[in-house]
Amino acid sequence: HHQENESLKDEINQLELENKRLRNQTNKLIGRIKSLGAQVEHL
Repeated sequence: HHQENESLKDEINQLELENKRLRNQTNKLIGRIKSLGAQVEHL
């Protein structure tokens, strides 16, 4: 049973890393969209 716990922990860690990565990507995209929006307003 211990082995199963360890692999679940590993899986959770992987998912948390992936989650962080996706949040960073999302924030970058939001930043780009906001600056594009600002550029459009200036046209």
